[in-house]
Amino acid sequence: MLINGISGCICDDCARQAYEIVKEQTGGKKTSFGLKQKDLPKPEDIKTFLDQYVIGQNDAKRYLSVSVYNHYKRLLQKVTADDVEIEKSNIIMVGATGTGKTLLARTIAKYCMSRSLSWTLRYLPRQVTWERISRVS
Repeated sequence: MLINGISGCICDDCARQAYEIVKEQTGGKKTSFGLKQKDLPKPEDIKTFLDQYVIGQNDAKRYLSVSVYNHYKRLLQKVTADDVEIEKSNIIMVGATGTGKTLLARTIAKYCMSRSLSWTLRYLPRQVTWERISRVS
């Protein structure tokens, strides 16, 4: 069976073998792109970023900031013997038209993308150019 990609195909055996090689190289652990617990943005920092773009909606910005912080914590959580796991959380934003739900979502996405891109670029090989990154996105 062939798996179609953007500009080519790969057979399922090769895909399985590539997966095994990557798993072997990384020790089967999830990668954190060099992000450490101490580098995590605090909810106050995230809310400060949102304050620059969104007027009002302080409760929503506070809840959203804590949720994003917990999401990052969950991504960095190490697997332990006690099987304690940070639960995935979802957010639903409900309100009348024009109250800023979309603006909040776009702004927090902008924040997360800028942070993850800067973390990722720090650890990418030097040969990778911005053109290649933008084509993948």
